[in-house]
Amino acid sequence: MKQPARIFAFCLLALTTTLAQAEEVNVYENPQNLKVLPKNISPEDLQETMKGFSFALDTRCVTCHVGETG
Repeated sequence: MKQPARIFAFCLLALTTTLAQAEEVNVYENPQNLKVLPKNISPEDLQETMKGFSFALDTRCVTCHVGETG
């Protein structure tokens, strides 16, 4: 492999790794716009509640929330 191709491959790998790590955001940490659930709910309790809604309704999060699946 030629030197410029190696540099390009390394930069691409570094960028991909950095972007993958940046996407790991815990959406349950700082909930906003809570209307029914308590404002001081723990992230763990909020996650379990949302999973319960999803399971009970047999649907995914994007049915009620704006965003992408996954």
